[in-house]
Amino acid sequence: MIKIKTISLLFMALLFTGCLDNTNMQKQFRQNRQIRYRNQFSTRPDRQGNSAGEIESLAFVDGIYSINDCLLSALENNKDIKNAYFRQDQAKGQKIEAISTALPKASLNFDGLDVDTELPGDGSNYNGQLRVSQPLYLGGLIGTALDAAKAFDFLTSQELRLAIQQVHLHVQTSYLNVLLAKELVQVARQDLANAKELLIDTQKKYKYGAARKFDVLRSEVRVKTLAAELVKQQNACEVAMTVLYNAMGVSQNSKIELSDKLKFESVDVVIDKCNELALTRRAELLMGEANIRLAEDNVISKQAGNKPNVFLVGSYQQSYPGFMSFTGAGADWDRTGTVGVSMQWPFFSGFQVRGQVLQAKAVLQQQRVALVKTEQQVQLEVTQALLNLKNNKEFVLSQDGNVQNAQEALRLVKVDYREGVATSLDVINSQLALAQAQKDYYNAVQAYQVSLLDLHAAIGTIGEDNLPIEKNESTNIEVNK
Repeated sequence: MIKIKTISLLFMALLFTGCLDNTNMQKQFRQNRQIRYRNQFSTRPDRQGNSAGEIESLAFVDGIYSINDCLLSALENNKDIKNAYFRQDQAKGQKIEAISTALPKASLNFDGLDVDTELPGDGSNYNGQLRVSQPLYLGGLIGTALDAAKAFDFLTSQELRLAIQQVHLHVQTSYLNVLLAKELVQVARQDLANAKELLIDTQKKYKYGAARKFDVLRSEVRVKTLAAELVKQQNACEVAMTVLYNAMGVSQNSKIELSDKLKFESVDVVIDKCNELALTRRAELLMGEANIRLAEDNVISKQAGNKPNVFLVGSYQQSYPGFMSFTGAGADWDRTGTVGVSMQWPFFSGFQVRGQVLQAKAVLQQQRVALVKTEQQVQLEVTQALLNLKNNKEFVLSQDGNVQNAQEALRLVKVDYREGVATSLDVINSQLALAQAQKDYYNAVQAYQVSLLDLHAAIGTIGEDNLPIEKNESTNIEVNK
């Protein structure tokens, strides 16, 4: 007996230890990560039939892409949008669940027993019952559930809308950042070329005794400094491109060229219309309205906890006793059918319902306060976006023509330097002024275009409608500095 107990305990210990051992699970998880790694860093993803292979790989793209092409890629591959679609499926499930509260419920029960009895018969006992229940009144819970399902469906649709808008903002801003980075690379490359040209001229002058050794050294230092600046700007451009790839939801191994150009498009917006659109179209505000409705429905559902529930019920039962009666009659199936009304009234639950109602009402008030806070935040964002748009527009217009003046100044000082009228320091100062003017202009144009996107996002129309623009003609200036 002791030996059997020992073997049983040992078997249970081995079984229990095997259940808790996670070595195989760790191995599987590491294999999944290896497959994901190969999928992420290869244009030919692994297609293995396990949990890692079932997760879709990032797409590899190449070619020439406009800003609209990047948006299409992002809308197809962005994970937040896909999650928002899954949330809509969740809303559909909740709607079906809410409808089910008003539909009848049916259950079938069956019991089969072997009865040990001294009565004559086969000693078997069978019992089958079909029960149907149709809710007639649930304390207002049926209508509340349907209303909450509709509100949740609307909430998820606005979540999807917000996710799409955020993708539009992120992708377009990232695209503009890459365009700016590319322009700054060109400025750095041109600045380096000008410095090399000055070095050659200075070395020639030094050879014939028209320049000092100090001038040559200063020009050499400037060339090396600007070479480092060019590398820095090129790295910044590559980083900006990685951010764009991430916004598009594609692999970092992708290779695309941008077809759009950085240009200044001046518009005059209708301020009052912007405020109106913001308070009526912003997804966050509409989501706040839906959250308030859900909180109101939750209060009603909690209040239904101590209200009567009325059902129309019906049942049909068949039973087989399996033995003869005392009268000597043979065993036969007994059949019973019932139809009636059932009422359940949990009129006192130890103040549990009262506590739940108080909590639900507190959540309702929180949602109302949150909506007011969101309204204030939206108005702040619109005001800031309008101010940034105005300031950036003025800055762009103030810089327009400054690049041409700096270019002309550099041309003139080069002529003076070759004729011996100007010094190398004058040329360097002119080069610095030109490079700074170009950087300021490109930064101003990019900031203006981003402020337009921010205004679109602030009023809730990005990716959907155009800005409310006044009828006077807008100014379009191609950046060709």
